[in-house]
Amino acid sequence: MRVPVARRNLFSDLTRLGISVGGVAIAILLMLTLLGIYKGTLDQSTSYVNNVGADLWVAQAGAKDMFHTFSIVPLSLADEISLIDGVSEVHPLISRPTLVPIGGRENTMTVVGYHTGTGVGGPWDIAEGRAPPGPGEIVLDRSIMKQNGLKLNDSIDLEGVPHKIVGVSRGTTLIINPYAFIDLEEAGKFLGPGRVSFLMVKLNDPARAQQVSNEIADSHPELAVFSREKFAENNASVIREAFLPILAVLVVIAFAAGVAIVGLVVYSATIERYREYGILKAVGAGSRNLYGIVFKQSVISSLIGFLVGSAASFGVAWIVMQAVAKISVSFSWIHFASALLAALSMSVLASYIPIRKINKIDPMIVFKA
Repeated sequence: MRVPVARRNLFSDLTRLGISVGGVAIAILLMLTLLGIYKGTLDQSTSYVNNVGADLWVAQAGAKDMFHTFSIVPLSLADEISLIDGVSEVHPLISRPTLVPIGGRENTMTVVGYHTGTGVGGPWDIAEGRAPPGPGEIVLDRSIMKQNGLKLNDSIDLEGVPHKIVGVSRGTTLIINPYAFIDLEEAGKFLGPGRVSFLMVKLNDPARAQQVSNEIADSHPELAVFSREKFAENNASVIREAFLPILAVLVVIAFAAGVAIVGLVVYSATIERYREYGILKAVGAGSRNLYGIVFKQSVISSLIGFLVGSAASFGVAWIVMQAVAKISVSFSWIHFASALLAALSMSVLASYIPIRKINKIDPMIVFKA
């Protein structure tokens, strides 16, 4: 009968086991939460483009996205583009970041002006109230409502003009830039008459997107034309460039902390039972068997920590989204597969120093006083 030495050593001191499991769980929890916020933010960055339903986006040459590049397009081009074979609809859009004072506090918003008669470009998910907004009305994302304690029918000043809040939208925010929706004609005051930020083009046959895009670009070299997928990717790349380096550093720190905690716990357990390992070596246990004992302790600790950390991540995600309305946390199976791989990697790395210690054991210590 084989004695489960690894489990016996590990579970003989529940406090030490708790520290090891807790360390891994916190590391996994942090990694999953960071990855979830990252994915949630990426989803937010592309949600507008994906929900509007335009097959092509027409912008000023040099403009690549909705967030950090500026675009002005003549409104008159909408009629011209609508005559191109394969084009079914062309909808103008004005998008402009601005600061809105509410209760003595400055709020960053992206004001979106769209043709309320068609509804294309407006909010796609209304939590309260109604859309579209009429003259002197506005629809705000619920994160702004919550952050400022606003209610339906309250008013805010937009560029010095009062606007009544008639609707509250969901899923229309991006970290620091929630969307605010108003009528296109009112938004036109921002850019001047006859000018918009983008033209959204719908096609009879989306398969002809490249052909129509080439025709627009050839006729108007001062314009940039993007497919929906490309424009969404351009928006997402802004987030990747801003957040990915920071995210990578924090994930590495969390991983290193997990390795250190598991390694210290397993090392202390190894030192505590140093003579027992010597006895096993003296009676003929090979190095491979001894290494296996240490490695199994690390794996058990890491796997339990992975399960605890993964379960806790859902609760933490909920708390984060309740506490900070602008943040979205979204998980995928890839995140949990990556976290499991990280936990197993922690086991391998954490076993290195204890295994080196065992390798140096002299079986003669068993016979010393």
